[in-house]
Amino acid sequence: MPTKIILTFALLLGFALNASAADVKEWTFLVYLNGNNNLDSFGTMNINEMEQFGSSDQVNVVVQWASMRSQVTKRLLVQKDSSTTVTSPVIESLSNVDMGDYHSLIEFARWAAEKYPAKHYMIDVWNHGSGWHLQSLDFSKGFTDIHPMDISWDDKTGHHITTQQLGLAMGEIAKIFGH
Repeated sequence: MPTKIILTFALLLGFALNASAADVKEWTFLVYLNGNNNLDSFGTMNINEMEQFGSSDQVNVVVQWASMRSQVTKRLLVQKDSSTTVTSPVIESLSNVDMGDYHSLIEFARWAAEKYPAKHYMIDVWNHGSGWHLQSLDFSKGFTDIHPMDISWDDKTGHHITTQQLGLAMGEIAKIFGH
């Protein structure tokens, strides 16, 4: 009798593992869309553009979307749609997330890896970025006085992700993704 139970359990476990392996897609694209600033109206437009293609049997497109017009931050699974409004389902609603805190970027990646596993991941930090500021150029020494600027300015909180924090976040996210 115990042998039958063990064998049944092993078969069920095998089916469960095969089912979850089938759920692993080739790619998951994560869009960390910080509309908590003057880019807010472009967030809706860009999600609509993503919906022209949507997720597929090989690709997940997931968005963490903060908006100046909303008191919640939404996590969406982008689905194909040709309307002029955002129709992708809200998978999760969170209280106002500080999109200028690099920890929330890490948590979004953790959530996406758990809910939408994939072989490969791509992260888009969508928001104002200040790029690199070059103070001077000395041709004999190359570039000097290069100052990295910051990204993901959240006007609700007054916070932003520094270049150094973005590096820390990507290091943690690489651990979450396993590569």
